Amino acid sequence: FSGAGVGGEINVPAHGMMQPRPVAISIPHIYDKAVRFFQLGVGTITLDLRRDLAVTNPDTHAIENVPDRWVIKGPITKSDPGKAEQKASSDASVEIQAYYCQHFLDGDEILQWDPFTPIHKVNGVDLLAEMKANIGL
Repeated sequence: FSGAGVGGEINVPAHGMMQPRPVAISIPHIYDKAVRFFQLGVGTITLDLRRDLAVTNPDTHAIENVPDRWVIKGPITKSDPGKAEQKASSDASVEIQAYYCQHFLDGDEILQWDPFTPIHKVNGVDLLAEMKANIGL
């Protein structure tokens, strides 16, 4: 909104207005099934990325393992096969134009984002609930 003050301007995001979210993924070596990442615009791919985080518990100072999971869907829009050097990783990369994103941390859903449905939840709170109720969704 412009002109929201005597001499100022502010930027307030409107609920439901979702910007494109490019996601860059690094791949150490391109081989076998990873070659499919170079088929630009061939359709949607789904990445289910999982890892185990070692974090320090602030109360006990003990190291704890926490599951971290991302689900990302979208078409591949950019790819770089990297370089070919002896005894080195290729440093290849792909970029996905994400149109669906879901993040779980320690079993809790942190984020769910899908502009087509429309879904935009952060920490279990549906940011579009009032808008969907107003238009009868």
